[in-house]
Parts: sequence; C-alpha cells; structure tokens
Amino acid sequence: MKRSLVTKNKTNKLVLSSMMIALVFIATFVTKVPLPGNNYFNLGDGIIVFAGFLLGPIPAMISGAFGSALADYVGGYTMWIPITFIVKGLEGLVAGIIFKKLKDELIPISTFIAMLIMPIGYFLGEWLILSLVDKTLGMVSAISSLTINTVQFFTCFTLATMLIFGLKRFKM
Repeated sequence: MKRSLVTKNKTNKLVLSSMMIALVFIATFVTKVPLPGNNYFNLGDGIIVFAGFLLGPIPAMISGAFGSALADYVGGYTMWIPITFIVKGLEGLVAGIIFKKLKDELIPISTFIAMLIMPIGYFLGEWLILSLVDKTLGMVSAISSLTINTVQFFTCFTLATMLIFGLKRFKM
C-alpha cells in the first residue's frame, strides 16, 4: 500500500497539510481534559502519528507543530507553546520518517517509537522551563506530569494504531 497521500502537486500538499493541522487542533482542543499544574490530557498525539503514516514526515511535522501549538494558544496554555511546537513537530517528523522506512508488519513498533517523543520531550521541556524559576520545582513538576503523559501516550498509541490499521484494512 502506498502510504503517502502527498503527491508532487503543491496545491494537494498544501490542502492535505492544512486539513491535518485542523484535525490535530480539533483532536487536541476538543478532547482536552484540564489537569492540575497547568497541564491537560488530549488525543492529538494519535492524529499526529497518523499524519506521519498518511502524509509523510514534513507534512506531519507541520501538522503536529502548528495544530498543537494553536490548541495551546486558544486553550490559554501559552507557556507551553514553544515546547509543544518543538515536541509535536518532532513527533510528526519522526513518525513520518519511521513509517517511510519500516515495513507494514512493524506498525505498532513504529507507532510506539514515534510516540515516545511526547513524554520524553515534555519531561525535558517542563524540567528546563520550570527550573528557571526553581530547580526543585522543575524536577518535581516534570516527574509528576510524567504519569499523565504516560497515560496519554498509551491512549494515543492505541488510537493511532487503530486508525492506521483501519485505513490499511479498507485500503483507503
């Protein structure tokens, strides 16, 4: 199955990337569950990894970075926009690269590897940003957020894997 829907047509690339930015935003913003500590749970990561499978590395990177950062902005989580932009963009890029290189039988492993960027990236980002205020606060906050990021990781891993296998099954 040809995985990438992006063709050499620049208009097609632009339209598909724009639609995926909107889908990432919706999946992130609409499913948002606010949590203590200026954090929230969402399903956007599943769509970012799905974008990597469907569109390839660059459109997935753009979709993840802009869609998720926009959700942070609209949701009032402005402190996290730079970290979100980097982490989610990197997640989409890595997902696209991995799916391009690995065989279809390895989809769950590919999804798992790509999604590891989210909890690791947010752990490091939260630790670095909050350590500017207080070194202990940065580490404690990053460790406490790791639990919900791990739950989000496994939930979105399941979502992305189901979407990818569903797409493959119906040969869309």
